[in-house]
Amino acid sequence: MKQIVLSGLLLVGLSISTAALASDDAKCMAPENEWQPKEAVTQKLEAEGWKVRKVKVEDGCYEAYALKGDERAEVFLNPKTLEVVRIKKDD
Repeated sequence: MKQIVLSGLLLVGLSISTAALASDDAKCMAPENEWQPKEAVTQKLEAEGWKVRKVKVEDGCYEAYALKGDERAEVFLNPKTLEVVRIKKDD
């Protein structure tokens, strides 16, 4: 019985994390001809106090490796609107 409950909890946890990732990916869906240039990502983040080290494309989003003070993070942005979709902080 315990094993069934634990298996069920594991499946629920996986479903939630997959849904969260899918919602982030959906926020980045835009035709490439509508994307803003990578330089615009750097300008936006630097205006917000980030020091941008690198910008690349990951799963349809712009992914910027950036520093703010002592904090390192991967900042994911919608390539069309440059809306910040997610910030993944490095520990």
